[in-house]
Formats: sequence, C-alpha cells, structure tokens
Amino acid sequence: MNEVIQNKKKSEILAEKINALKYGEIISHKTISLIIEEKYPSNKYTSTIAKARKILLKKYIKTIEYIDGDGYRVVSPDDFVNQSL
Repeated sequence: MNEVIQNKKKSEILAEKINALKYGEIISHKTISLIIEEKYPSNKYTSTIAKARKILLKKYIKTIEYIDGDGYRVVSPDDFVNQSL
C-alpha cells in the first residue's frame, strides 16, 4: 500500500514535485528518495515511482523517462510518442 505523509500519498507528493519541474529537467534518485522517504533502490521506491507516473500522466499530462544512474527527466509533449513506443 502506498504510504501516507501528512494525509497525502507519497506518489501524489512526488507527482506534484515533478509537475513543478520544467520539461527536460532531471530529478535525481537522491532527491526522490528524500521526498518519498524511501531508500533507493528498493521495491517501495520503484512502486511509488510507478504510481507517481500514472498520476503525472492522468492529472498533469506529463511523463518522465528513466536516466540510467541519474534519476528521471521530465519529457516534453513532443517526445510523448517516443515514450509510448
């Protein structure tokens, strides 16, 4: 189950933080780990990321891509097609 931080799910908090980023910006694993209070790498970390991605797409119409070793980058709408393929 997605844990709660002050009445909000961790995935919702993360989605809000990522939504505040501009297209092309990267959010590091360390930053994500601090926001969601989960160790990287872990199953809870990965699960929270997956849930945040769904919220981002559904609520904010944004998506992120994994950047090996760094974290995640906010993908511009022009690159959505590449992400879906």
